[in-house]
Order: sequence, then C-alpha cells, then structure tokens
Amino acid sequence: MTFFGNPAPTLFSAQPQATQKETEVQSPPADTVSCLRFSPESVAHSTYLAATSWDNRIRIWEIMANGTTVPKAEQMHQAPAFGACWSQDGSKVFSVGADKSVQMWDLNSNQFTQIGAHESPVKTVHFISAPSYSCLMTGGWDKKLKLWDTRTPQPVMVFGLPDRVYCADIYFPLAIICTANRHIILYNLSNTPAEYSRLESPLKIFHFFREQSRCVSIFLDKQKTQPIGYALGSIEGRVAVQHVQANHIKDNFTFKCHRSNPSVGNFQEIYAVRINSDNCSAKRLFWM
Repeated sequence: MTFFGNPAPTLFSAQPQATQKETEVQSPPADTVSCLRFSPESVAHSTYLAATSWDNRIRIWEIMANGTTVPKAEQMHQAPAFGACWSQDGSKVFSVGADKSVQMWDLNSNQFTQIGAHESPVKTVHFISAPSYSCLMTGGWDKKLKLWDTRTPQPVMVFGLPDRVYCADIYFPLAIICTANRHIILYNLSNTPAEYSRLESPLKIFHFFREQSRCVSIFLDKQKTQPIGYALGSIEGRVAVQHVQANHIKDNFTFKCHRSNPSVGNFQEIYAVRINSDNCSAKRLFWM
C-alpha cells in the first residue's frame, strides 16, 4: 500500500528528492507522544494515523496523497494515554492509559466507550485476529495480561505476570510481553492462548541498574509468513535480536546504538534499511 501517492520516487530512492522533507502533523499533541499506529490495509483508499499522548488525548489524522495531514477527530482519557491499536477492519480504535481504563472508539458513530479496566495504569493494547476468534489484549502495571471480548465488560482470560508491563507485540500466533526487571514472557495464541516460555532479557545490567525494556517488535521468516523472533530495545541505547526457536539461538546478538557523532558537512550516508531505532536524544538511526 502506498501512503503518499505516487510510488516513484520512494522515500528510499537512490537519488534524494528536494521534496522529501519531514512534515509535522496539523494540530499536534501538546505533550509527549506515547504511541503511533497507522490504520490497517483493510481501510481502502485512505490512510489514517492514530496517536496517544501525555495530554490525555487520542487523536486521528488523515494522511493525504501529498503527504500533508488533516485532523479528523480526538477523544480524551482522564489521565495520560499510553497506547492504541486498530481493529482489523479499521472501524474502531482501542486505547489505554494511566486512568486504568480500556476504551473503544467506534469511528462510525464517534462513540468513546469504556469496555474494561485494570487495577493500575494500562501500558499496552493489541487486537488479536485469529482464525477461530478475535479479542483485545491489554497489559498493565497491575502485573496482569487481560484478553477481552469487546462485547462484555469482564475479561475472558487473565494471566498473572512477574512484574509491570513495559511493552508488548503480537504477530499471530506469537505474543511477547516484556515487564519490569527484564522479564520476557512468550505466548502461543493458537486455539486457546497460553504461556509457553519465560526468559530474561539478554541485555546486561548497566551500572547497577536493571535495563528497562522499552520496545519490542516481532520479525518474520524469509517468506514473511511466520514469526521467528523479536528485536528488543532498552534504555542506554541497547538492542537485542532474539530468535524464538532453540535451534536458532546461535543467531542471537546484541548491539549498542545511538552513540555516534553527527555527520560532518552536508553529506549524509544512505543505506538499505533493515531496522530503525529511536531514543531520547532526538535521533532516529537506521541499521542494515
């Protein structure tokens, strides 16, 4: 799917174009952005961007063919909003935050409804679309992972976790939850969701502080059909690339990023992109 109209030249063309500039969205959040999610490909003819932020709001923009943005709508939590996700058909957006609530935004009716809650702030939310079921998955600082049928106010399943949830990702049939104190929990979502492995983050303890897991992203096999591992980012600019299957452990590695000096002069090196990473020093790095 092409987000910005004419697919030639692309963002990664060999010859950079003068029009390839960063574009700030119209009416941006007034505080730190906590989550960004593009609409699924099932939303035909248009691309939308949903964002949660520390000003308690979730907002949606439409991305126009020329790369500009148009604010479409917004809703408000009662405390900072931490995460969001789209339903598979793009008709709903789910959001969570420090107000402990799980909210459903029906974009057709513009109704913003609480469908669940945790006992502490809720950090992550993901929509699971399996062959035999669909549900919402939320992870909170109450050390709980909950699965929701959006039609009922009580969770259909609750998993206890070793600590507070910091980040998560899913790609059916794999779900990965990362918590405080470097815990990593893997779930098999096939048939009835179930935990099948608990690991410790391979990122080392730095200066007597346990490195927080900040983000995790699942990657696929060469055919792009099955999840086989994940990239884990933490504080101190460190990344671990881990495989799920034991026979691929030798392919695991870690590296430290976001410590290079700015480029000199007007020259900027361009490489084929395989991984990008962001950090608090306002840098985005691309790894090949």
